[in-house]
Amino acid sequence: RQRMNELFRGTTAKDMAPEVVRTSVLLPIANEDIAQLLRIQERAVANDPGSWLMHYILGVARYRANDFDGAAVSLKTSFSSTNGTVRGLCNPILAMSYARKGQMTEAREALAESAKTLDEWTRYRCNISDGHWVVHRGATVSWPVAWWDWVEFQIYYREACLLIDGNAPKDDGREHVLKARSLAA
Repeated sequence: RQRMNELFRGTTAKDMAPEVVRTSVLLPIANEDIAQLLRIQERAVANDPGSWLMHYILGVARYRANDFDGAAVSLKTSFSSTNGTVRGLCNPILAMSYARKGQMTEAREALAESAKTLDEWTRYRCNISDGHWVVHRGATVSWPVAWWDWVEFQIYYREACLLIDGNAPKDDGREHVLKARSLAA
């Protein structure tokens, strides 16, 4: 993260700036750094107010800045701005925002939605309609979300489980099967 900030600090490139913010807030961040990232992302939302992605990244940045009410607003805006499978990305951060505000019922509901989303995405990746394993190696070519969204979701889902339940999510054997199939391929 520090190296990214050194390389891209102050960037105004429309597509680059939000990705710098998105990557920088994957893990908790120092207060002095988050203020700059929030400004960058607020500009990105102002430039593209209809983008679910811009609101999502702002929601995550606000969560990292301990603005849990602002995070929930941005994430709900993001969620309502798209009807695709990426909607599920918002749930782990929304769950943590609710938990930090002491709204544990809502936090558990958002965490349950996160688990449901993860299960759906994993099931999609594992289900193959034809029986020619030699050709497709047991996995679909297209994923329900981009691989970087998948990884990001996994990071936030684990963090949400630790915050709300006190435990990491249970290991999903299907993940090991997919990994083994990809290595075999």
